[in-house]
Amino acid sequence: MVPNASTTTPSTGIEFSEHDPLLVDVGFIDGKWDIQPSSTQRFRDGRLYSQKMQDRLDVIGRSDLAKDWASRRNLGARPEPEFIADPTHNPIVVRPGEHVCFQCGYSFMISAARDGSVSPKGNSPDSPFNWQGSQQSTQTQAPYSVIGVAKGDLRDQRFYKTTASFIANGQLVVIDPDVVGSTDGGV
Repeated sequence: MVPNASTTTPSTGIEFSEHDPLLVDVGFIDGKWDIQPSSTQRFRDGRLYSQKMQDRLDVIGRSDLAKDWASRRNLGARPEPEFIADPTHNPIVVRPGEHVCFQCGYSFMISAARDGSVSPKGNSPDSPFNWQGSQQSTQTQAPYSVIGVAKGDLRDQRFYKTTASFIANGQLVVIDPDVVGSTDGGV
């Protein structure tokens, strides 16, 4: 039996390790170009990666995230984060030290930085991952991939954006979904 939200207790600490990372798809997903936790592959506990991210959002609290966003929103920015405005959009919710494997059928570049829609907060890192700037994917086996390790002190900033670019069918594709920083305590 695959657990569901009503029978699953949220975990704490690092779940996604070097040998068992969070799998994030970069590509054409549900009829659009996107970056989303996999909605087809399952973690070792039997749950879809996308559902695990929704569970983490439930623990953090969407209303608390919306309030934080509103209090820090820059002039001209959208009124709420994309993952709240569009409930079908699954953000990447990471805890310090967790490994994330971005995977794509195309060779791609990826970067991650503070979301410019909100003012920076505290001494939070510019990037939520252990790399700065853009990273080029590698391919030791299909698909192409980039590994990121979540930094500490992400909770203050909370809101980050990933941007990926690649050539698909002769066209440049650029996509930029969300990363939400969490704590190592599960929230």
